[in-house]
Amino acid sequence: MRKIISFILFLLIFWGTWHLYNKQTRPKERGVVNIGITLPLSGANADVGLAAQDALNIALKEWDNPKNNYQYRLFYQDDAGDAEKAEKNLLNMIEKQDVAAIITLWSPAAQKAIPLADKFRRIHFTCAIGNNLNDGRYNFNHYLSYHTDKFTEKFFNTTGKLPTSCSSNLYDALNLLIFTYENTSPAWGDSLPSPERISQNLHKLNNHTTASGQIQISPQGEVLQASN
Repeated sequence: MRKIISFILFLLIFWGTWHLYNKQTRPKERGVVNIGITLPLSGANADVGLAAQDALNIALKEWDNPKNNYQYRLFYQDDAGDAEKAEKNLLNMIEKQDVAAIITLWSPAAQKAIPLADKFRRIHFTCAIGNNLNDGRYNFNHYLSYHTDKFTEKFFNTTGKLPTSCSSNLYDALNLLIFTYENTSPAWGDSLPSPERISQNLHKLNNHTTASGQIQISPQGEVLQASN
């Protein structure tokens, strides 16, 4: 009987050791952060939307590193500057791509995104002028009206064009999102940090280097020039 018990214990120890080794040596599967973006890629303001798309792609490429804690995917949809279309785009990306964050451009689209961010618990960044565009835990507005010469040079060297309104702001928005994800751990058993953790850590950013210089994020979710 003792021999049987000893043999069973040996098997259990062997199985546990093998399972632990296999788990530690298996390549870590990184969580994927999907980001949904609605922009005016056609219509009267297509030049601004396309420039913003270029800026976002530049930011994503700069973060392309297999050592990142997470993978990042951008999903673009064209709203042609129409608020109703922007809302449909966002709902579509929330439903089909399960985006963790959303990015909009200008007030009409932002106003449609704000309640969706609250309802579905999605981080939302916009570049817009208006009241209450950063209301709630999940909404952030970056409308600093200047950017560094370094960003202008980078944008021109990459695209052959000069940046337009909000190009640097959305470049910053994606950088702020990815930086915060990379520095935020998920809860035990989760593949991604919760939107609450991301929001909390975004609000902690202070004197952070961006295309708009040194910035901080106010308790209300507004990107401001850092106060030294």
